[in-house]
Amino acid sequence: LTTKKQIQEGLYTAIKIHRTGKNLLTTWNREPALIAFLEKGLQLVYDVDTAASRYQDFAVARLQDWRQLFFSRTPAMHRLMGVPVHFNTSDPQEIAQTLLAKPCFAFLSE
Repeated sequence: LTTKKQIQEGLYTAIKIHRTGKNLLTTWNREPALIAFLEKGLQLVYDVDTAASRYQDFAVARLQDWRQLFFSRTPAMHRLMGVPVHFNTSDPQEIAQTLLAKPCFAFLSE
């Protein structure tokens, strides 16, 4: 089985190689606290998308609280662009190729 860490490392490598081929510098902020915070946000998005109707308002409120905290701690002149994605494969190369081909991830090639 491919682990989460193997998938992440494979994606980092594939995207960096792609960008290096275009003479683009790539750096990754791998601070554990930041990664945990962003993963929490993804979990909250999932919770909103899958909540039973009677829990929907609660799930939305939790996501809104997270977003407020996220934007309050984002430095001026910085932004995060991204969307949650799902794949039926654990192959980092296949995932990277799919991401790089999607217009919403064009920033990976710029």
